Amino acid sequence: MPVKNANQVKGNLRKAVAKIDKKAVQFVQAVVNDAGILSKTKAPEAYRLLVNSQQQDFQKRNTSYIGELSYNVEYAVYLNNPKTPWRPKAPAKYGNAKKGIAPATAWNPEATPHFLEYGFESAEAKTMIEANEAIFKI
Repeated sequence: MPVKNANQVKGNLRKAVAKIDKKAVQFVQAVVNDAGILSKTKAPEAYRLLVNSQQQDFQKRNTSYIGELSYNVEYAVYLNNPKTPWRPKAPAKYGNAKKGIAPATAWNPEATPHFLEYGFESAEAKTMIEANEAIFKI
């Protein structure tokens, strides 16, 4: 059976692809956003520089979407993948006035190494990813 209006079929196909594309972008953004929130709960903090340097990036490569979560301070990689395990410790009460360093104002007793992976690979993260799959019907 020949198609009478090929332009209408092409238009409908474009709309369907655009809708799927939009859902894919929203899904990737939701997963990366949730992972960022979870990784912040396990990130060490003293001056909040690490936590505040978190960056999310989204790119389209060929036919797929890539979401990236990173921290923009040099020491983040050493805290995330340490050669020797560490545990969080309370900050010193006093900074170093001679060097112009203010006292640390915060610390995270829940901090752990591999905090970035925690946002994507923990049981909590997998539950959030499944919830996003249900929301976006992927």
